Amino acid sequence: MALELTSLSPMQTLGIPVALVGSVFLALGAQFQHRGVNKVEAASSTDARNGLRSGQLLALVRRPSWIAGTLMLGLAILLQLISLFLAPLTVVQPLGAVALVITAVVNARATKTRLSASTIRAITFCV
Repeated sequence: MALELTSLSPMQTLGIPVALVGSVFLALGAQFQHRGVNKVEAASSTDARNGLRSGQLLALVRRPSWIAGTLMLGLAILLQLISLFLAPLTVVQPLGAVALVITAVVNARATKTRLSASTIRAITFCV
C-alpha cells in the first residue's frame, strides 16, 4: 500500500498563518481578561471564586483590560473560523497548540516567574 501525499492549495496554505494569528489573539485575550478579573477582585472586598456579584460584573465590564481581552477573544474566534474556511480541520486544529505556548510565556512574564523545567517539558509534549 503506497502512502499518497497531498499538498495544500495556496488558499489552504493561507489558513495556516490565519490560524497562528488567531492563536496569538486567543492567548493574549485570555491574559487581558484575567488581568481585568484580578483588578476587579482586588478592588472588591470579596473573593470572586464563588461567583461575581452584579456590582463586580459591572466593574468588570468597565475595565479596559477586560474589554480588550474580550475583543481579542472575539477576533481569535473570527480568525479561527476564517482559517477553517480556508484549510481543513486537520491542518488548522493542531496549530491551536501555539496558544498554549504563548499563554505560558506571557503568564510567566506577567507574574515575573520562570517556567520550570517540568512546565517546559509539558508544553513540549503538548506541542
